[in-house]
Amino acid sequence: AERILLAIEDVTERRRLEAERQEIEARFTSLVKNVKDHSIFTLDPEGRVTSWNVAAEHILGYAEAEALGRHFAFIFTPEDREHGVPEAELRVAREQGRAEDERWHLRKGGERFWALGIVSALHDPNGRLTGFSKILRDITERKAAEAERERLFHEVQFERDRLSALLASMRDEVWFADRQRRFTLAN
Repeated sequence: AERILLAIEDVTERRRLEAERQEIEARFTSLVKNVKDHSIFTLDPEGRVTSWNVAAEHILGYAEAEALGRHFAFIFTPEDREHGVPEAELRVAREQGRAEDERWHLRKGGERFWALGIVSALHDPNGRLTGFSKILRDITERKAAEAERERLFHEVQFERDRLSALLASMRDEVWFADRQRRFTLAN
């Protein structure tokens, strides 16, 4: 007499969860790819570009096909490359989990722009380093505004010092008041 052993396993829930996970991954990938003001790309453990979002194309000027496979040092200035900054950034991220910088970077045509950058180490579930993510934001306008504010502050300070020196040299009393008639300056 032959015996047949039949085992049936319901995989409906497993398939549903897998489909849900794939949908979440697809939405997340779409989100990252389409972020407009933050360049987001991934690197392999050696620092070669493995993904490149739309903002990276816009901010840095390289199409995804031009960036993939290249060491990410191409976005750094020649001086920073000469001083090993890209490698140091990866080393810090590898050792501390992330590295943050604010410095000049290069667009495709060689134009410099001031950017805030964060490199984060990526690990698999076993803790093995699988690569890095790099988020870069062009803050050139903010940097220029800060420089202008600083320049204006020093200009006002210089004029105030000149006025104070002038008032100190006068024999007559001079008083300055604001619109609320509060004294603001006197010799």
